[in-house]
Amino acid sequence: MFRAADARDLIGSANVKGLESRFNVMLAMTFRESGSILKNILDDELLDLFRAYDINLIVKPHPYEEIPADLASKCTIVDPSADIYPLLHQVDVMITDFSSIASDYILLDKPVIHQRDRQL
Repeated sequence: MFRAADARDLIGSANVKGLESRFNVMLAMTFRESGSILKNILDDELLDLFRAYDINLIVKPHPYEEIPADLASKCTIVDPSADIYPLLHQVDVMITDFSSIASDYILLDKPVIHQRDRQL
């Protein structure tokens, strides 16, 4: 389940190189029909804070999620259809709401931050 990523896993994933040498935070949220959760969470203040501390933010959007046009220049976007399991061993912290990926990530004995969604 947690095999190393190979070239096929990285297809369509911009800026994925160099994960081993950085602190990596993955944002993996569930889909909301009420609007883009990425726009609600990833404001410029948070992104600036991540950059100030050289934290690589990896965003795994839901396949139906609308990706803000300017987001790709501010963080690492993983292709929505990509298998992220090979990347999980390189992620230091996961931020999620109630995405099922958190249950699997916990097996790596790494921290998970649960973001509370006010829309629920």
